[in-house]
Amino acid sequence: MEKLKMESYVSKLQDAITCVCGHCNNKIALDVYARYYSIDTTKQFSRKNFVYYTGQCPFCGCPVIYKFSDASVLPMVSNFENINYLPDEIEQLYSECRNAFGIGAYTCCVITLRTLMAHVAVDQGGVPNKSFIDYVNYLQQNCLPSKTNNVWVDKIRQLGNDVTHNCKIASKEDAEIAMKFTIAILKNVYEFPNSVQ
Repeated sequence: MEKLKMESYVSKLQDAITCVCGHCNNKIALDVYARYYSIDTTKQFSRKNFVYYTGQCPFCGCPVIYKFSDASVLPMVSNFENINYLPDEIEQLYSECRNAFGIGAYTCCVITLRTLMAHVAVDQGGVPNKSFIDYVNYLQQNCLPSKTNNVWVDKIRQLGNDVTHNCKIASKEDAEIAMKFTIAILKNVYEFPNSVQ
């Protein structure tokens, strides 16, 4: 792999690039203060091929790396929304799941979503140190508004069991399904009831 070179200045190098910050998920205008490039010597005149731009998010102050070739950012932008009214521990686990999905760690995402369901059950009055099926049953019987919602928890259980007990590697599709069902559960248990109050 070719080593990249950098040009950096105190003042911005070019007009802002519109992107989304992977730290805070805000849409930003990224002022570029450093560019990383490789030299193309295959042409008659060598020229710089810019690979990455870097700047600072105006909202959260964190560094943002913009990949020129596909207009992606590092850290990767979370594909899933924020959920209001989550208890701190639940919010931390949900954030870990979003981050795992964002970097392509789909097996980690599915396993952590399974753990998240256990935490939700205990937070809602379930008894700690029980088996996962006990937490699934507790959520289905006490926390979800209708029988059709029980499918969500059961699907997360199935995907989590495949990864945990059958040594299966989760696909992006598996993790996406588990994330969507988890979001529905978290909204039903935390966001919707609290937003009414």
